[in-house]
Amino acid sequence: MITSLIILIISLLLDGILSNLLPFSPYQLSWFTPLLTVTSLTIVYCIMHKKINVSFWISLIIIGIMYDISYTNLILWHSLVFSLLIIVIKFIFEKILTINYWTYLLVIIVTLFLYEALNVALLSLFQLKTISLTLYLDKTVHSILLNVIYGSVLYLFYKLKVARS
Repeated sequence: MITSLIILIISLLLDGILSNLLPFSPYQLSWFTPLLTVTSLTIVYCIMHKKINVSFWISLIIIGIMYDISYTNLILWHSLVFSLLIIVIKFIFEKILTINYWTYLLVIIVTLFLYEALNVALLSLFQLKTISLTLYLDKTVHSILLNVIYGSVLYLFYKLKVARS
């Protein structure tokens, strides 16, 4: 669990660093738009889904609060979004029969679309901001490449760690 928490914190910091280095305005997105915290959260859950306990959910809420304080200034927003994402990923994982490298990548892509969709839906629901479908798809598609690469690296890291144990 400690390794997972460290990976989540590193991903949170990398999100901030990369979003400052790469173009991130709505109509000038890089093909490497970072959502590394979401990707690492997905991989951590996928790898540890049988060992999830209360400490995981507490860590999830803390990471969400840290994400909000660092990037959005909407306290508890990402705690809610991350929790909803994990519930959906849990549902998806219960329906998947074979779990391998390719299903992890597919789950990452689905999670990225769900993350953006949840944000758009909640922003619209609370009337904080209206986001067009074009912008939603543009941002999501631009985030896939970097996050799939990052997810692959995390997956291989976990597999090597398990092989050594």
